[in-house]
Amino acid sequence: MKLISQRRFNALAGYAKLPETVLFMQELSWFEEGGETLLGMVGLDIADNDYSAAVFGRDARGRFRFVHGLVSMSTQAEATLWLRDRLVPWKRNH
Repeated sequence: MKLISQRRFNALAGYAKLPETVLFMQELSWFEEGGETLLGMVGLDIADNDYSAAVFGRDARGRFRFVHGLVSMSTQAEATLWLRDRLVPWKRNH
């Protein structure tokens, strides 16, 4: 799992995020796995002050789509570890 910039994530998959996400989540870090075949994002829920992580994979047309996520984690580190534990196996199985 490799850290990438927000700019790179948005260039690849910015369209896959819900527009209203900016109202309730502060994006903190962005990742890629497998030569950008999978992407991940970790964020802070502004209202609840907890963390979430999301996995984005490519569909049949090669476009990124949300495929898996988890909310209500206690720390950014926990969310990042959860994401790492999903990105690598997901890549192997898809």
